[in-house]
Amino acid sequence: IKDVERELGYTDKLITTGEPFALWVIECNEEDAERLARELPLQKAGLPVVLTRDLTPYHERKVRLLNGAHTSSVLAAYLAGEDIVRGMMHNPLLRAYLDRAVYGELAPTVALPAADVKAFADSVMERFDNPFIDHALTAIALNSVSKWRARVLPGVKAYLEKTGRLPRCLTFSWAALAAFYTPVRRNEDGTLVGKRDGNEYTVRDDRAAIDFFWENRSAAPEKLLRDLAGRVDFWGEDLNGLNGFVDQAIVDLKNIRALGVKDAIRCAMEREI
Repeated sequence: IKDVERELGYTDKLITTGEPFALWVIECNEEDAERLARELPLQKAGLPVVLTRDLTPYHERKVRLLNGAHTSSVLAAYLAGEDIVRGMMHNPLLRAYLDRAVYGELAPTVALPAADVKAFADSVMERFDNPFIDHALTAIALNSVSKWRARVLPGVKAYLEKTGRLPRCLTFSWAALAAFYTPVRRNEDGTLVGKRDGNEYTVRDDRAAIDFFWENRSAAPEKLLRDLAGRVDFWGEDLNGLNGFVDQAIVDLKNIRALGVKDAIRCAMEREI
């Protein structure tokens, strides 16, 4: 902070940490794009502005590669013993898992040029490794059921349609969600309490999700995941209809419970499906 204040020439009481990333995507037709470029020449100033007739793929890129990277990795990472995103980035096993999820499974489903997608994915990894931000995994875990539906499920379906195979890490992430949400008790405020390495953590989500995992806290993996997959109100569809998805997630959840999440990740990474 002192270095920044010397550069500014004054004391700033409002200095905070941030990320060196910006993007402004503006949807407009060709005529408006030309007018905008003349009247608001942001691109000439070197600013990261994109004028496009369809911002859908840019939104898709952000949701899948940034938000999807978070949701497909943080629950497994927390159960594996990490507490912050940067810790996950420096864990060789978890970093390999994340790289495969992002570069190998999510990125190929984004409808933009491969070079642009890779550059954005690289920027996501840089942001995750920011040495000045201790981003708690449990903070990202809030409302993971709806987040998984919006951020990860579209990538699962797109990858399956494109390749005919299940995305290995994205499938595992759904099993990790079930493991993270499995409670040992319930708080008076309705939240769930899970346990990792003898230490308790809080699970927060909407009432329907909390009630489901509480009522199924003792269920075997087969029943838990088949019933969970059938909750159309959670996913917008019955996931039992996704070819092989629930069967593989059952194997993953069994491995998590029997071997621990680290060895379960290793098993998942070793086998193509």
